[in-house]
Amino acid sequence: MKWFKFPRSLVWVFVFLVFVWVFCTPIYITFQPEQADREYVRSFFMDNYGVDPYKIYFIVGRYFEDTPNGRVARWDIILTTVNCIVLNMIILIMIFYIFWKMSKALKMLDSTMSKRSKRLQIQFFRALTLQTFIPLITAFIPIGVFYTCPFFGIKLGIYSNAVVVLLSFYSLLDGIVILVVVTDYRRAVVGMFFKRFNLRFSTNNQVDSTNQSDVLRSRYEHGNGARIHEISGNLLLATSQR
Repeated sequence: MKWFKFPRSLVWVFVFLVFVWVFCTPIYITFQPEQADREYVRSFFMDNYGVDPYKIYFIVGRYFEDTPNGRVARWDIILTTVNCIVLNMIILIMIFYIFWKMSKALKMLDSTMSKRSKRLQIQFFRALTLQTFIPLITAFIPIGVFYTCPFFGIKLGIYSNAVVVLLSFYSLLDGIVILVVVTDYRRAVVGMFFKRFNLRFSTNNQVDSTNQSDVLRSRYEHGNGARIHEISGNLLLATSQR
């Protein structure tokens, strides 16, 4: 945890900036459209969007280019795409590593932890599990298909717009998971629309709090009683020895 405290936590800011630079800079340099690229997509843009590619700015990456000498690979585009894939794989590996560490920590929960706290920890872990798979469905898999299909000559056409739609759902689904999986949050959200349910939820929470207070008070009194009995026994033993 020392790497998450100031000033060592600034390392993560530096890592983030380096990652953004390594990811974005090659794309910005190599994916700039040339005249041949604009001509290549001109008919598609005009037929589907009614837009002239010479009048707008966009980025484009063609893995191969047809020349009089045959089809030639554009290695700058290919290497840039490989760079993006490697960086995404690093993120994916980090996500699964953190998920594995969290699962181990959850199995090592102290047996003395209250049932309510343990249930809450399990619910957060389930939410984390779902949040691990959300970027797979909305980001990694669609983007992987988006970059891989052109390499094998598969034309996605207007269906490539689905990638943008799925990416826009990531933030929404990420928040909904917490509200649905965690019981207290789910009840609070439902209680915003159904006052009767909200009243019952508040009553149940008060009962749970009262029960927990009674248990703690009973343990405290029992512990004090046992301690007093032990001290009294020691005093009697010392008196008899004298």
